[in-house]
Amino acid sequence: MNEIKLEYDTHVSVVHYESLDSRSFKSFSKPEWSKLVNKLSVPIEANYKYARGVAVYGDIKDGANDHGETIKKHRNDVNVIYRDVIVLDYDEINDLKQLHEAISSVLSSVAWYWHTSFSHTTEQARIRLYIPLNERISADDYRKYTKVLANKIGHKVDEGSYQPSRCFALPVIQKGHIFIKRVNDCP
Repeated sequence: MNEIKLEYDTHVSVVHYESLDSRSFKSFSKPEWSKLVNKLSVPIEANYKYARGVAVYGDIKDGANDHGETIKKHRNDVNVIYRDVIVLDYDEINDLKQLHEAISSVLSSVAWYWHTSFSHTTEQARIRLYIPLNERISADDYRKYTKVLANKIGHKVDEGSYQPSRCFALPVIQKGHIFIKRVNDCP
C-alpha cells in the first residue's frame, strides 16, 4: 500500500488497549500524526471488529481497583489527563459524498483524516473522522469541542464520540468490504 506523505505534522498520543475492557492497557506511544494516519490507513481483514484492539487518542492516568491495586491507564472519564485528537463517528450517513463535502468545507484549514469503519457498506456508509489538535485539551474541553465541531459539520454524529474516555476500534474490515479513506494535509 502506498504511504501517505504529509507536509504538515505534529505529535499525537495514543493509548492502545487489547479490548473494550477499560483495564486492558497494552501500550502508550507518541507518534507523529503522519505515522498514525499511515497506521490507520491499512486495515486488517477479520470478522471481529476489535481484532486489532482499541485506542484513545490522548493520555489516561492509572487507576486503582477496590483492593487498592494499580490498574495501568485505567480508562474512564475521570482518568483522562488530556486529549490531543478529536474523533467523531458517523454511523447514520444518508449521503457519504455530502458528508465528505461538509467536512472538507468546515475543516478546510485544519488537518483531518477519515476512514470507513467496520460496519460500512455501500448501502449504509459509516466513517470515523480524526482531527489532530495543536494543543492538549482537558476532558471537559473535549466534550465541548466535539459538540461544536459536530454541530458545524452539520451531520448526525454518534453521541458516544463526545465521551472523553471513549475508545475506538483500530481499522478492521470484513471480507469483501471496501475501505475508503480521505486526508486533509494542513497545519
